[in-house]
Amino acid sequence: MTSGRNEGGFIEYIQMHLQKVYMNLIVAGSREEMASEFVGMRREQLCRAMSRGNLRENAGEVYDCFMEMYSSSA
Repeated sequence: MTSGRNEGGFIEYIQMHLQKVYMNLIVAGSREEMASEFVGMRREQLCRAMSRGNLRENAGEVYDCFMEMYSSSA
């Protein structure tokens, strides 16, 4: 039932992407406002993308990783 892609590599890619976006939010200022907007907007998109890749069970894990980065830096 897997999509054939390297699931671990895909998770790492998503985590790196979230980290880059978060760093850009910090640099841009208005960190909390922009980051909360990003989180609200992207969680659903991330879950959709990952469910297409048969990775639905991992979407929450990746989202939690982003939230940990956000809350530890806030």
